[in-house]
Amino acid sequence: MTAAKIKPLDLTALTLLTLIRNFKHLVIAFAALELLRCLVYFFDSWLAVKYNMPMFFPWWIMRAFDLLISSAILVLMVQYLVLGRFHRLIPRALPLKPIAMVALIMVPLWLLMDTVTDLGNFLRYYDPFAWMLEGKQAERTVLLFVAYSFVLHAVLVALIYPLFGVIACTGDFKLQKHGAWLKRQFVPFFGISILLIASLETVRNFYAKFWQSAGNNYFPASSLAFDLKSEVLAQLRFVPMDFLYAAIPAAAVSLIFLQLRKSDPTL
Repeated sequence: MTAAKIKPLDLTALTLLTLIRNFKHLVIAFAALELLRCLVYFFDSWLAVKYNMPMFFPWWIMRAFDLLISSAILVLMVQYLVLGRFHRLIPRALPLKPIAMVALIMVPLWLLMDTVTDLGNFLRYYDPFAWMLEGKQAERTVLLFVAYSFVLHAVLVALIYPLFGVIACTGDFKLQKHGAWLKRQFVPFFGISILLIASLETVRNFYAKFWQSAGNNYFPASSLAFDLKSEVLAQLRFVPMDFLYAAIPAAAVSLIFLQLRKSDPTL
């Protein structure tokens, strides 16, 4: 059995080409579940304003729901890209087993990651007096946090995301094979993770700056009362980045799985 040849730069470029070529079908695979996500966040905002709370549901419940939706979208996209299984706007029969298996890994791991890469938690453990830092000391602390968070995310993605492609396409963890692939391919996986995370974060920062500059044209100065138009816009503004954060990993995972299957026909 020959080892899969995975080249980070080539696979990153192919990921973007795959996204462009399959854009329409990936949007359709994404749309219904993203609409559900937006509706739940909209409902939470409405309840929060009604009861004068910053948010109605605890953050971890909303985050777990968000990750569950992300798990389902990832599986649907990977199954389309690898197996050609196309689920229209509202899937009649979701592949529940692969979704549950991916969610079983994704939900607790990313909740843990959110905790250990939270800036407030980082400052409390790194320097309890960090809130008093000024100037270059504060800049160095923030840069250290950014580097720490970036590397931690890249390592987790490299370790875990290739497994999601296997689960989505085979309905099995195949942990022994995954361990063997990591021994041979962790460095390429890590390289792909760095390139894709850096690309996504760059786009996200530009997108956030756009909304910051355009915010006064879309949202009222006060949010003391629930404003339907403003809240709809507030939810819809996340959709483009939600799509990229779903479609780009799904495309990369699909390409990795196809390379692994070339070296292991039993997949």
